[in-house]
Amino acid sequence: MITPPRDQDVLERLRELADASRELQPSAAVEARLMREFQRAHAVRIERRPALRSWLRAAAALAVLAIPVGFLALQTRGIPGRPSAVTAYPGAALEGFVAVPGAAALPRLESARIVRYELPIGALPAYGVEIVPDAARPAVEAELLVGQDGYARAIRLVAARADSGSTP
Repeated sequence: MITPPRDQDVLERLRELADASRELQPSAAVEARLMREFQRAHAVRIERRPALRSWLRAAAALAVLAIPVGFLALQTRGIPGRPSAVTAYPGAALEGFVAVPGAAALPRLESARIVRYELPIGALPAYGVEIVPDAARPAVEAELLVGQDGYARAIRLVAARADSGSTP
């Protein structure tokens, strides 16, 4: 089995080699060629540094832009889009219905019923219906499309008949 030399033994042998070669002089041609190679290698390293720095700057800029975009994407991932009209209940005539805000996040509509309510004018914005600030009536009749879970999915305002004063 071969045992590795101790550090002290290696240092002692290197000192002996240095003492024995003190009178030897390197060839001028070999020394000149060696110095040129060192300079060439050093120049190549210097040329590569700006390219590396530009890549690092580009990566840092990309990270600065990607982090907020990724954060926003994660924040908006769970927010459903708001459909303009409800078409999920084929058994009913859904003309004029407008989706209630947040209805897209509810479970899939399996069955529904249309229920007529008299809603205060002030409650309409909660259903996604814009109102005129100087509305004359305190309440309006509306039909709500109520899903199997009891939550309103869509709303339709009911216009009162001018001749009889009742609703259709």
